[in-house]
Amino acid sequence: MSEVRGYITTRRKPLTVAERRATERAQALFDCRQGRHSATPTFRPGETVCLVCGRVAYCPECLDASHLPYPTATHAYPLTCLAHQPADAQRHTQVSHTPKGKDACS
Repeated sequence: MSEVRGYITTRRKPLTVAERRATERAQALFDCRQGRHSATPTFRPGETVCLVCGRVAYCPECLDASHLPYPTATHAYPLTCLAHQPADAQRHTQVSHTPKGKDACS
C-alpha cells in the first residue's frame, strides 16, 4: 500500500490477457443489448451481421431486388435500409447542422 495526500491507495495488478479479453467481450455484449451492434456488411446486398452477437439484419426490399432468398437464421431480423424508407421517415432521421436563428456564415 502507498499513501498519497493522506489517502491510502492499493495498487492493483494489471489485468491478464484473458481477463482483458473477458472484460472487452462483456462490454461488447452489453453494447449489443443496448442496440449498439458492431455490424459489418456481408457479401449480400442489404444484409449486415453483428460481429459480436451474430445478429443478422437485412432489408427485404434489397434482397427482393437482387432476387436473393431471405436469411434463414433464427436471429435474422428485417430492417428497412435508408434507401427504401419512406420519404417522411428519412426527413425525421436527418439532423440539421445549421444553428437556429442566425445564418451559419455570419
